[in-house]
Amino acid sequence: MIIELEPNAFGTTAALFDAPCMEFVINALVVGNCHGRIWVDSPSGPTSAFLWNKGPQYYFAGRADNREFNDSVRQVILKQIAPSPDSYMVIYYSSDAWVEQLPGIFTQRHLQKAPRCLYRSDTLNIPDWRAQLPQNISIVPIDRQLTTRTHLTNLDQVIGEIQFMWPSIDLFFERAYGFCALHGDNEIVCWCTGEYTNGNHIGIGIETAENYQRKGLATLTASAFVEHCISNGIEAHWDCWTRNVPSVLTAEKVGFRKAVDYDVFWGQTG
Repeated sequence: MIIELEPNAFGTTAALFDAPCMEFVINALVVGNCHGRIWVDSPSGPTSAFLWNKGPQYYFAGRADNREFNDSVRQVILKQIAPSPDSYMVIYYSSDAWVEQLPGIFTQRHLQKAPRCLYRSDTLNIPDWRAQLPQNISIVPIDRQLTTRTHLTNLDQVIGEIQFMWPSIDLFFERAYGFCALHGDNEIVCWCTGEYTNGNHIGIGIETAENYQRKGLATLTASAFVEHCISNGIEAHWDCWTRNVPSVLTAEKVGFRKAVDYDVFWGQTG
């Protein structure tokens, strides 16, 4: 048996998604701060759950040896979600019991395990980040006024990132925040946006324009973000691939501390 939950029932699954890498996702979804659909084996007292964020992330939680549920999830993915055969996907799971089950659900994919790491903020290592800004670089909030400056290079990418993560850009401005680095008055060169927001927790999504990478701008922009978090009693989290050394080094330079290492599967065409 498999049932898709209505959004107002998402909270019934929160206890199943108890892995550190999943808690902030389900909590943000419960309060409506991100995209997602959830299927369970029972609407009352679910024991197995599947969450899809309407993007490349897939989350499995609870009991893993529920054959009927797993077979039904496979059909949901094939017939309702229908990802492109060459699309990229990342598969999260609440316990190692899922490791043996997932290949049977994603039969058309070649799954490979890869390590990720989750960081949490509790301090800012660069309190004088403003003094370290390069010439012609400024860091400003991502607010409604910024979105009216339509001449800005990369503004469309900033807005696109927000729209991908949030149900609406208006909800982002109401419940979250972000910062970006400007080169002069014409170009956004780095942007850091809040995602998976719930209560006093917020995730970081960060990107630097290709021509401005390896100049320390991600570190400075993230420092502005974390400074705002600390000032408002909010804990930020930073989630990345372990092999993404620049991302790991940036997180640690800003002041993030590693909370947990964990594995995921990523899928490609078999």
